[in-house]
Parts: sequence; structure tokens; C-alpha cells
Amino acid sequence: MKTIKDKEYSFNHTKERLRKRFDLLLTEKEYEDLCNICKSDVKHLNTLVVKESEDQEIHKLFFKGHYIKFTFNNKKGYITTALPERKE
Repeated sequence: MKTIKDKEYSFNHTKERLRKRFDLLLTEKEYEDLCNICKSDVKHLNTLVVKESEDQEIHKLFFKGHYIKFTFNNKKGYITTALPERKE
């Protein structure tokens, strides 16, 4: 059976990645707020688009005391994952 990667799947996936990678909890309300920030044309404080393509953008957002990169799907209009911290 094929997994349907809809908004609910993306919320749960993002929530799990935040828990595993940053030990942070994510509510549905917080997820919606983060998605709305990514959708907005208004530049928010502590927000930066670090990579863009036609299909997706990577937004670096300040969330619960951390700068976290989130992948935002432009066509679907919501966040699909939280990326791990890069070790330099």
C-alpha cells in the first residue's frame, strides 16, 4: 500500500523530525503558524529563505530557541520536513 503524503502526513513527519533531531514538540497550531510564515510575502523577523527552487524553498526559522531549516513545498503550500543541523 502506497503512503499518501498529504498535509497530515507532512505534519506528523515534521513533528517526528523535530522530536528526534532537536528534542522539540510541535503542535498542529505551531505547524500551521510556521506554514503561514513560509507562505507569507511579508518578511518576518528571524526568518530567512536559504534555498529556492520552483517546487520548494528551505526556510531558516527561529522556533523555540533554535534556528531550524524547514522544507516548504510551494505547490502544496505547507512544510514537509525539518532538516538536521549541519556539523561544520
